[in-house]
Amino acid sequence: MPVLTIPDVPEDALEAFEAHASRRGQSVEAAVLELIHAAAHEECLMRDLERASRAAEEIQAAAYKDPDATGKPRRRYRSVQPTPTGRRN
Repeated sequence: MPVLTIPDVPEDALEAFEAHASRRGQSVEAAVLELIHAAAHEECLMRDLERASRAAEEIQAAAYKDPDATGKPRRRYRSVQPTPTGRRN
């Protein structure tokens, strides 16, 4: 497993983080690892969301293109109910 060294951490910040970890019943290393996992998870979620958004945009763009690929948008038609037949007043 890789080793991470963080140089020049201010003493007061380290003491505050040690107190934070202690209150949570963790070692400093475990608390830092938890922060790294949370940040990595958030980054993965953002990456997946961006991919899904691009895919949705591509699907939406493809849905409105004319099948003959002329670049013209497809006409959108309104749904019309059929006229009843055989009934006369």
